[in-house]
Amino acid sequence: MTEKCRDDLLSLLYAAGQGHIDVVKRFIKLGMNINQLGKNGTSALMLAAEYGQTDVVEALLEAGVQINETNHQGYTALMFAAEYGHSEVVRQLLNAGANSSHVNHNHATALSLAEEYGHSVVVSLLDARQI
Repeated sequence: MTEKCRDDLLSLLYAAGQGHIDVVKRFIKLGMNINQLGKNGTSALMLAAEYGQTDVVEALLEAGVQINETNHQGYTALMFAAEYGHSEVVRQLLNAGANSSHVNHNHATALSLAEEYGHSVVVSLLDARQI
């Protein structure tokens, strides 16, 4: 990876996590690979989900991001959103077809993470998908 590509990727990841939607949309418009992963296997979608950035999640989904990509620990964007209690992001990801039964390397699912951290609204959303 060239230095410029690495810098662009870091900028995309930062913008996604911080909710800088205009920057994310600019990278999408320029044709950047929005599925590129950072050093630890984290994607722009994962960071947006972790930090509850609904606008960024929507833009990435509309651009065709790989919704079930996993990082080095086997976490998906849905799992990050569930762990941190971002119910609207969980709803967005589920509606876009995220795999709610994926199991990470620690044998956790999005549902078990939401339960562990006491996010009852997220638990309800995920429970409804398990039926």
